[in-house]
Amino acid sequence: MSDIWINLLIPACLLASYPPMLLTARFWPKHQSPRLLKWVHLGGWGLVLLQIGAMGTWRLSLRGQWLDMLPFGLAWLAAGSYFALRRRQMGWAGKFYFGGWFAYPAALVGAYLLDRIFFVLVSIPIILFIPDQELYSGPQCAIRSGSGGFLAPPRLDLVTPFGPLLEKHRGFVQRNEANLAAIKTISAAQVLTTPASDTTAVMLIGPTGRRHILYFLSSH
Repeated sequence: MSDIWINLLIPACLLASYPPMLLTARFWPKHQSPRLLKWVHLGGWGLVLLQIGAMGTWRLSLRGQWLDMLPFGLAWLAAGSYFALRRRQMGWAGKFYFGGWFAYPAALVGAYLLDRIFFVLVSIPIILFIPDQELYSGPQCAIRSGSGGFLAPPRLDLVTPFGPLLEKHRGFVQRNEANLAAIKTISAAQVLTTPASDTTAVMLIGPTGRRHILYFLSSH
């Protein structure tokens, strides 16, 4: 994809958050209290804080990257819709808080067009929830590209199921140490060591049957 299309696509995706907010405000049922949107926002934001705590403490997240984004997305949509619906009845504190959520996409577009470094800084809340590239996903595990931070080198993360709704981030390996060129494409993966080990070995199998073992260092 050319740079021109990317420069158009990113602002368009950000501005695409406005139609759902405006339509929700426009067609909100008159018999339904708008405060429901406020509580949906607060509930979604509370779930986000629980997600951050669970990830930092137990390395657990909701199963599937899109499901992991859902609480933040609902909190954002509900806050923007609540502002569009109730802005004339709000005090200055409510307008500042909920109006900030409503104006955030436009602010991101402005930052993107003015300065890319500033855009990266102000878009951190979104970047944290953007799905990572998934190199492999199977019943035993998933392998995703990731990073330990903005200045950290690219790495691969190992994620395994943890019950029906959660997944555990088991470990990582630096991407330049993974030597994925040995198999090029991952057709299957098998976890070899026990969860109690500080290092988890995963056997990767390519489409031709070639095997390659990666050792993921524990995330704890």
